[in-house]
Amino acid sequence: MKSRAMARTAVTLVAALMGLGAASASANPVDKGFGPVQFHQRGPNPNIVIDPRQERDNPGQGLSELTGVSTFPDFTPVQKRMIAQAKGQPTGGGTAAGHGKPGGGGGGGGGTLTVPYWESTLVSPLDNQTYKMSMVGSSPFAATPTATTITYVPIILRATVSRRVYDPTQPACDDATPISQRFFNSPLFQTTTFNSNGTAITDQLASAFQQASFWSYVGGKGYGVRLQTSVQPIVVDVSMSGQTYNVTCSNGKKITLAAVSINTFDATIQSVIAKYSTPDKLPIVLTYNIVESQNGQCCILGYHSAVAVTGGVQTYATGAYVDHGIFTGTDDISVWSHEITEWLDDPFVQAAVAGGGADDATPAWGHIGQVSGCQGNLEVGDPLSGTEAALAGTGSFTYHMQDLAYYDWFYRTPSHGTGGRYSFLGGFVDTQGACV
Repeated sequence: MKSRAMARTAVTLVAALMGLGAASASANPVDKGFGPVQFHQRGPNPNIVIDPRQERDNPGQGLSELTGVSTFPDFTPVQKRMIAQAKGQPTGGGTAAGHGKPGGGGGGGGGTLTVPYWESTLVSPLDNQTYKMSMVGSSPFAATPTATTITYVPIILRATVSRRVYDPTQPACDDATPISQRFFNSPLFQTTTFNSNGTAITDQLASAFQQASFWSYVGGKGYGVRLQTSVQPIVVDVSMSGQTYNVTCSNGKKITLAAVSINTFDATIQSVIAKYSTPDKLPIVLTYNIVESQNGQCCILGYHSAVAVTGGVQTYATGAYVDHGIFTGTDDISVWSHEITEWLDDPFVQAAVAGGGADDATPAWGHIGQVSGCQGNLEVGDPLSGTEAALAGTGSFTYHMQDLAYYDWFYRTPSHGTGGRYSFLGGFVDTQGACV
C-alpha cells in the first residue's frame, strides 16, 4: 500500500487465473512480475475462469491469511479531522423503531465539503451491540422521506499501457456501439423498471436498490438517491506502466487485458479527479479491460474510496467495463452495480481503515461471495459477488448486474426490504449466524 493513508474497498478476482494466455509464447508461462499468480494456457478454452472460493477483498494478503477483517493503513490526523468536520453538522431525520435515533450530516458540515449523507444507529440482535450507519442521501427514517440528487462527474480514462491503448470511446470486442455510450446509457444512470422480490421499482439502479432495502419505510413515497450530471463525459488520456496479457473474448476475437499496480492506478485516478471534481460531487472513472494488481495478486476490477483533499472529503468510484467472455460472471456494468451501491451505503469506508472510525462497521460475516474469511463492514456487493442477472437495455442490448445485500442482512435485523427478503434480487432469504 501507499505510505499515505487511503480507504478503499474493491471487487476482486484473485489468484490462479486459469486459462489466461500470457504475453510469452511458452506453452505454460509464469510471469514472475505477478509472484505466485500463474497464468496458464490450457485446453481449447482461453477464457479466465475464477474459482469463487478464491474471490476476496484486499488481495495483498496471502491465501493463508483469509481469516479476520483486513485493514488498510490508518488515516492521518489531518484526514481524521477533515472527515470529522465534513460529518460535523446534523441535518436531522426521523426516528425509526429498532434503529435508534437517526442523526444526520452532509456536505458542508463543519465547514468542509463532502456528499450529502445521513447517519443512524441500530442494535444488532446477534451481539446486542450498537452500530452506526452512514449512507449517501437523506434519511429514509424521516417522517416524510425525500429524494436526493447527487451530481456525478463522468470521466472516461483512455489509457495507454505498454503501448496499447484501452479506449472506452470505442466499441467492445463483440459490440458496434462505443463502450462509453453503453455505460452512460445504462440502468446505472437511466430510469429502468426493476423487479425486486415481486415489487416493481422504476428508478436508476442504485436508487432502486436503496428504496428496496428500506421498503417498509419508503415504499411508494418518492424516496431515492439519484445521479445526475450537468457535463458531457470528460475523456482523459493517461499513460501507465503495467503488463498486458493475451485473452479471447466471447466471439473468438483476440484482444488484450492490462494489469496495473493498484498504487500506480489509484495515484492516476486521484490526480484526474482532483482536476475535474469537487468533494460535493461523485467522480465516476470508467476504464476498459484494465484491472489492478496488488502485491503480486490479480485482479481488482473496481473499487470505491474516500480521501481528504483541500476543502473537504472526496468520495469516488472507478471500475472496468470488461469484454464478455474474459471473466466468468462479469459483464458490461456488473462491476459497477457492485461499486456504486457500495459507495451509496458505505461512502467513507472508515471501517476498512485502522483508526478510521466505526461508521458502517457490522457484526462479522463471511464465507460467502468474494469473502473467504470473516469481515465486518457494510459492503453490499461483497456477499453476492459472482451473481449475475440480465437487465433490459436500450434497443436489443442486455446489461448485467449482480444481486446486492440489504443492510438488515449485515446487522441480522428483521428485513425491512422488498418481499421480506434480504437482497435486491432475492438471493438472500435469511441472514447468516455468527461468522467464525
